[in-house]
Amino acid sequence: MCYSSCPTGSYYSAATCIECVSPCFSCANQNSCLSCVSGYYLYMSQCVLECPSTYFNNSNTNTCDPCEINCNECVDSSQCT
Repeated sequence: MCYSSCPTGSYYSAATCIECVSPCFSCANQNSCLSCVSGYYLYMSQCVLECPSTYFNNSNTNTCDPCEINCNECVDSSQCT
């Protein structure tokens, strides 16, 4: 089937659309996620279950977002734990 662009959940390579590997919801290629399925968080182009220290799990965007500069751990961008 011909597409003007690949559908969500796949990327274009070698004249075909290739399905992203779960837990990527959308991806740029086999090794680079753009977004994650529910329950995973995007961190440095990878989907992780838990964000590393100095980041928090943002459930609204499914991303790892940075804590304030003085926090080692936080529950949101402004509340250190």
